Amino acid sequence: MSGLSKTTRAFHGFRAAVLTATALLAASAATAAATPDTDLPVVRAGTAALLAARADWAAATTADDRTAAAQRMLRVAATRMQALARIADGEPQLLASAMLPAHEIARLPAFVRPYLEERRTVQGTLEVRWADYGDHARRMDVLRSDDGRWQLRYTTDPRNSRLTTGTSIEATGVAVGDLLALDPGAAEATAGSSGATSNALPLAYVFGEQRMLVVPVNFTTNTATPYTQAQVYDQFFGGVAAYYRDVSAGRTWLTGDVTPWVTLGLDPNVCDIEGVAAQADAAARARGFDPAGYARVAYVMPAMNCGWAGLAVTGPAQPTRTWLTTTQTRVIIHELGHNLGLHHSRGRTCGDLNPWSSACQSYEYGDLFDVMGNADGSPFNALQMRRLGYFDGDAAATTTLVSAPGDYTIGTYASTTTLPRALRIPAGTDPVTGLPRSLYVTLRQPIGRDAALAYTGIDPERLNHGVVVNAGWESDGDVYLIDSTP
Repeated sequence: MSGLSKTTRAFHGFRAAVLTATALLAASAATAAATPDTDLPVVRAGTAALLAARADWAAATTADDRTAAAQRMLRVAATRMQALARIADGEPQLLASAMLPAHEIARLPAFVRPYLEERRTVQGTLEVRWADYGDHARRMDVLRSDDGRWQLRYTTDPRNSRLTTGTSIEATGVAVGDLLALDPGAAEATAGSSGATSNALPLAYVFGEQRMLVVPVNFTTNTATPYTQAQVYDQFFGGVAAYYRDVSAGRTWLTGDVTPWVTLGLDPNVCDIEGVAAQADAAARARGFDPAGYARVAYVMPAMNCGWAGLAVTGPAQPTRTWLTTTQTRVIIHELGHNLGLHHSRGRTCGDLNPWSSACQSYEYGDLFDVMGNADGSPFNALQMRRLGYFDGDAAATTTLVSAPGDYTIGTYASTTTLPRALRIPAGTDPVTGLPRSLYVTLRQPIGRDAALAYTGIDPERLNHGVVVNAGWESDGDVYLIDSTP
């Protein structure tokens, strides 16, 4: 090595710094969620150190000094970008206060720019994804474009019925690695650019056979098989299939296959679901199961450390995919509900009993009567059932539209009855989105599919002598159980 020239040694030192910076960025995929109190100071200190290193690089008079400054720039940029990525992932609205000004980015050398944030406008096809952690949920949409796959992070609530899987959109924001932190309203404003799919009631792709492929996976470093292929089959095509056939009155049914366990060459401590899908699909095809022949594909991966119980792509584009770290029946039913196009059934507490007030407190899984909330095996609430086409239309179960004051009769929600199952009360138009709003009134009793309500901790007096009120936007995914306690 002593025979290398100064120029050659400088080149090797520079190349090593690039490799180190790349390794640091790869490692950032497994870092913790954003902690603004610590990450913002890291970014700001990194910005100052980066600009100082640039000044040293520009003023260097020898190859060794220039290489040393370049190495320092790369190391600082990579560390700074890790902190930026955590902010973009967990607190994207804070990015604006941490960004390098465009004129400073322009003054930095080209070899550093892959490790810097940049403003981007990306056109592509949207995948709406929900990750369910049990105590909270995250919207983790993906935009697939000609130049790669972007993980979208919204700085405002992306409630827009045009933002559905398969929609062609143009999204503008700050790119940090493969994360794109969107400007407020940036995706919503252009969601109808081409190929937008309406969420008008009912969702057209729900009825009929839902052919599903289930792929149980383990890893070369953990080859455990905690359940048999037959047990997985019974869970999906036994209990879960029975639930959907029941609540849909036979309009939706599951069929499909479960592959043998497949072993993937991935690190289960890194939540690489794209890698799981790619390798598991290839393994399934090698065993004679082509994922393209199914409407739904689920990967059961109990050994992968992702933090959530399930992550699902919402409809309508097919095949929709689900990643599961558990085989609990309620989790599978919930994630398949996302596949069919449903969002969460939330709770809302409003001091003035106005369910549309911005002062209301919302709870992600706050509907204790709905499996898309926090119920165990209960039917979807009335608005969710209408969205799926299980109420009204050609369905025997109906809702009554309340168009004038009066006395109305409804039957017990989960019982066998010829009475309407719910009252549907128009509540005007949302002044922001233009979407029609409604209140739904139902009588929920612990019988039939609602039998488990007896064990939820709901006050029996309230459960047995009152009605349940849900509020929602007719063509949007948000549905809320309203706390109407006086």
